[in-house]
Parts: sequence; structure tokens; C-alpha cells
Amino acid sequence: MSDAVQERISEHAGSVGCLIDRCLKREERLGTVWLVDGNKAATCAHLLVPYSQWLPALKVRLPGTGQDWGIAEAVYHPKFNLKTAAQLAKKSLASPVAALALQEQNLVLLSLKSKPEVLMPDFVTTVNEQLASPPPPRDKGLGGSLAELDLPLVIQTITNARKEGTLIISDERNRPVATLFCRDGRVLHARFQNLLNETAIYQVVSQRLSGNFYFHSQKEPAWPVSTPIARPTDMLLIESHRRLDEIPKLLLDLGGEDTVFRGGPEKPDLDSLPPEVRKEVELLWPLLERPIPIGQLWKLSNLDDYAIFQALLALQQAKQIEALEALDLHRRETGRPIVMAPQVPLSPFDEIQSLSVGQVLGEPLITGGHLLGTLRPGDPWHLLHNLDVPADAAGSPIFKDGQVIGMHCGKLPADPKLPPAVGNIQQLLWVESIYECLQRPAIGSSGEAPESAESKGRLAPAGCTEVARIDCPRCGSSSLDSAKFCKSCGQRLIQDLDFKRETGRRSRALAAALVTVLLLLAGVLLFMQLQPAVEPLPPGKPAVTPRLRVTISKADTEKAEWVAMPADHVFHNGDLVRLEVRPLEDSFVYVLHEGTTSPAATLIFPDSSAYDVRYLAGNLITIPRSSDTNSDRLRVALQGLSVYGPAGTDTLVFLASSAPSSLRTSPKELTAAFEKASTALNQAFSPNGVDLPARAFGPGIFPASVKSAETQTVYLTKLEIKHED
Repeated sequence: MSDAVQERISEHAGSVGCLIDRCLKREERLGTVWLVDGNKAATCAHLLVPYSQWLPALKVRLPGTGQDWGIAEAVYHPKFNLKTAAQLAKKSLASPVAALALQEQNLVLLSLKSKPEVLMPDFVTTVNEQLASPPPPRDKGLGGSLAELDLPLVIQTITNARKEGTLIISDERNRPVATLFCRDGRVLHARFQNLLNETAIYQVVSQRLSGNFYFHSQKEPAWPVSTPIARPTDMLLIESHRRLDEIPKLLLDLGGEDTVFRGGPEKPDLDSLPPEVRKEVELLWPLLERPIPIGQLWKLSNLDDYAIFQALLALQQAKQIEALEALDLHRRETGRPIVMAPQVPLSPFDEIQSLSVGQVLGEPLITGGHLLGTLRPGDPWHLLHNLDVPADAAGSPIFKDGQVIGMHCGKLPADPKLPPAVGNIQQLLWVESIYECLQRPAIGSSGEAPESAESKGRLAPAGCTEVARIDCPRCGSSSLDSAKFCKSCGQRLIQDLDFKRETGRRSRALAAALVTVLLLLAGVLLFMQLQPAVEPLPPGKPAVTPRLRVTISKADTEKAEWVAMPADHVFHNGDLVRLEVRPLEDSFVYVLHEGTTSPAATLIFPDSSAYDVRYLAGNLITIPRSSDTNSDRLRVALQGLSVYGPAGTDTLVFLASSAPSSLRTSPKELTAAFEKASTALNQAFSPNGVDLPARAFGPGIFPASVKSAETQTVYLTKLEIKHED
């Protein structure tokens, strides 16, 4: 990110603010808001949903102008499903629900008023009671308030009693904020937001949490864990107290929690620093490119406050960093609406930036990254990006070339079955949605909304039309055809977040529905009796001669060569394999895959229009393609597909035809095509393969074949890959 772009974005800091919950003892930042039109500000709808009936509980702070605003009205996007979001919000009181932030058209416009209302004690109590989570389960007597018992004393009591289970620390609304797993008189695992184990305990103690605690018996931690804490609990608590005592002095030397430091040279001079802080400096240095208050660095660096402050003090004494004066952070000016730019064309790998601000000083917090593309085909509104932003950046404006093109919504979870995380995948909403919200009536209102000043005389929207390209951790390939599945190996990349509403008992409705179904069934039976018999799908016939020769090879990584495997070979997870397909007649070739990880069929070849061509007889096709270079993440001698998933059998169906198919552009038809091909192969199995009439797939799959001749056939063969864990 150039200095010019950063300066241009920083000029908008006075128009960006924070959405704040006022009813907690310590005000909590929920997300980011920004001015879009007059007194209207945009943010994510999911942040407002729990407060729909208690808008006075919230306020908008524009720290760049030093103003706090009340909220007079909240207008949701017309296509935002408020009912579904309310159900998800209710579920999120007990545990985080990723789908809440990823609802379609997750946008609300706030009408601001000059001052927040004065909160009465009864109102605050009601809001906190309504938004409280159910208390976590606890063993009898093992629970209480941290206002009455210090956390170290609670931990010592549990470990001295050699209790086995999880200690949950919650805030005043019973929302879990930290968890510790104990066994055999020791704390083995700990988690506090982004921190784990020793670092998590150090930070929990330094934060002086004042909520509640609960302990319940449990054999194993309820979250993914790695190496347990090696240090004895007593020593861990002594070190926590030592760090707690040192932090005030370090803060005094550094200028306080709101101090912002900037690094000097491109890389730190580690040799001039004490050895005990060099590792921490390497972790902190990239963050010093952004104006982040030092009291907030622990949320991004995976370090506790003490380690951060000690490393910063060493850098300051070595004159490798300097503190920024408050007036240097940004120009304080009256907030004005930020001009949006839906006319800007967007493409995968475009450089983009997000803008949020510090809650106290209003310093601009700018994060750079890349646009990945759309979440799904034909949907230019919901885009994916890889900006590394914290949770309270939800609602932040996203810039390209200094112009606002979208609003950040939240993080997409990778599929939990993947061995590594896919990466930092976030979702944003295209700014055209804000224009739609400005121009249309609110949910529940009637009549046409007046045209906003922002919407007059604007250019035609452009946006993004390409599906996100995401690297697959299984095979290293990437594709623009789907953001949820790898089109080379079929691996699911993103968890399915479709929300299924809970249904209660509705006996009368069920009875009425049953009667309706019976009547419909009777009508259908009568209709079928009056209709001529439907012609069954044409059957497949054993092929006289094969049209494809298919082999599978396994990588011998020591010799850096491929070794052909017999058909009955049993593979193991982690094996590197390659498919080799050689057409014996001029043909278009398609490969469908159904694995043990996902029941849905996927097309693994061809993965782009460049490879959806007629292959001459004798040409060798390798999957992955031989043109695929080594992944940036892992340099190996051979590039192949990794066997992965629950033990079982993966099935590959190979199709060869004289005309092109629409399978590559018809993802919804893949499973049906796979089932038809599998049925034909099972009914008319032959070592030479099966010839199936093209019209058996339907008129849209092999359109050229159907039009050219009723007798046109598609050649089918299959390969089964057995594998164990």
C-alpha cells in the first residue's frame, strides 16, 4: 500500500466511527459505522438485530470529531431476512454463530440524532437480562463472581482439589470470554480470545476480569488443542502476578495504552536488541506499519500485554521506533458522508484496504489485502477478501484506489474436516446494496422512499463478476468456478452456513398438511392413469472397444517419479496421486468425482474453458494438469492430488463424447449426471466401458449431440480409489 493511498484513505477517518453498547460496566465496541448520506450511517445489520427493541442501549461515536450520537431509527436492507437473523442472534447468546454475520444483504442504515438518550437504571437492567446468555453448566457449588474471589485463588482451589474439567470465565451477561482445562492438579490448556495456553493466562490475569466463573467436569477440552502447558500451575500464577506488577511501569515509560508507535527501517535490527525480546519483536514489527494503540496489539499479535510492552520498550530505547503525536494521526474535521463508487470494476487479486478507527483517539486503522472474487456465480453483491481485520471491524468501509467499493461483514469458517485452515477468508458487501437500501422503503414500511442525495447523478454500477479464487490445501490448485469447492479435487473449502429454522409442534397444521398431501396424491394417481406411458431413459450398452485409457499413479517422493498402481491398490491418507487419461478417439473428456468427504459430485476436469476442448486420439491428459506449477506454500518435486477424507472409496466417472458438454457451467446438474452415469455403469458393466445415449443426460448436458443425431452416445468408464486413514 503506497503512502499516497494510505493518506487518501486516512482523510475519511472523521467519517468513520464505532457502534457501542452503553449498558455494560465497561462500554463494548460492537462494530464500525461510517457516514453515507446526510445523517445516515451504514453498518452490518447483524450488529443491530439483538438491540432492535432497545436502540437507546447503543450509541455511535465518531472519535475523529469528538462526538457521540444517538440512534433515532434503524432501516434494514429490504432483502435482509430479519426473522432468520433474530433466530440466529438468539442462538449466538449461548455460543458464536458464524452464519449470523454472513446473512445475505447484511446491511442496516442508522438515522443519527444529536445526543444519546439518558439511560435509566431499570432500562439497563432489562437490556442486560434480555441479552444475557444461559449460565454455563457447572458442578454443584463450583461457581461464583470474580468480584468476590480473585481468579488466581479460584484456579488454585480447583487444581489443589485435583478436579478434572473446564473452568469458564464469563462476563456480566454470562458470555464465555475465557476457558481453562484442568487435570491432575494442573492447568493443561487455556484459551482467551486469540490467545492460547500460558499467554492466555497471563493476559486474563492482567485484564482483571470481573465477571462470573463456572466449573464443570469434563474429560477433554471442548475446543481444538495442541501442546499442553508444561509449566506447573503455581509457577504459572507467580509469573502472571510478576507480569501484572511490571505492566504499570512499562506503560508509564511508553506513554500509556493509547500510544501509537511507528517503525523506522524496513526490518528491525535484532542484533542490537536483548535476546529475550527478539522473537516478540519479529511478531510485532508488521503491526507497527499500522497506527494501532499499544493497548490493542494483543488482539492481533498473539502476545500478552507484558511481552508486547517489554519488546516495544526495547525498540524505543534502541531508537528503532518513535511515538506518534495525537495530532499527527489524522486531521480532526467534521464528519461528512463518504462518496461510494459502485462504478469501479472489481476483479480477483485487486488490492483493497479497510478503514476503521481507534475508539478513543480516532486514529485511522488501515489494513491492506486483496479481493478474492464473488462468493457464488451470478451474485455480485457478496464478495470475498483476505484482509486481516478483528471482529469489531464488522461494518468497515472497504476501499480500492482510495474509493469505497464495499463494507466488511465477517469471517467465513473453513470446513472443519480440512487438516489445515484454508486461510483468512472474509466476506464483504458491495456498495450497490447501500444504494438499494437508500432508494427503497424500509422493511415493514409502505410507499416509495425519496431519492437520496447520494444516489443522484451517479454512474452505472460495475462490480465483480468472477467467482473467488481460493487455494485448495488438499491439492494446491485454485479455481474461479466455485468459492466453496476445489474444482481440481472436489475438496470442500468453506463450511455450509445455510440456516435451518427450528420447527415446533404444530399438530393441527400437520394434520391439515397430511390431508392436503393425500388429496394431491390421489389427483396425481388419477392424472397418471390418464396419461400415456412415459418413455424410460435409454439404457447403456457395453462398449465394443474402449475410448479412454485411464491409469492412476502414486508418487515415489524419494525417487521423484510416478509409479502406476493396480486397480485394487489401497491408498492411505496423505498419498500423492496423479490421474492419466489418454483418449483413443478424438473426444471431449470430462471427469466427475464423488468422495467420502462430501456426498455432492464435483467436476475435477476440465476446470476452465481453456481445457474444455476436443483432445486428439493418443494425447495424454494428466490430472492435475502437468502445467500446474508447484504451490507457493510447498515446494515439492511432484505435483499431484492428496488422498484425504474418511476411510472408504472415492469414485471417479470418466466421460468421452464427440461434442462438448455444459457440465462445466452447470454445477447444479453434476450430481444428477454422476448418478445417471453410475447407474448405467452398474447395469451394463464391461471392462471396455459403457456407451450411453447422450439424450439420457437430458437436453441441456450434451446439446450438440442431441441435435446432431438421436444415436449419438457418450462413452463412460470409472475408477474406484480405496483408501484408509
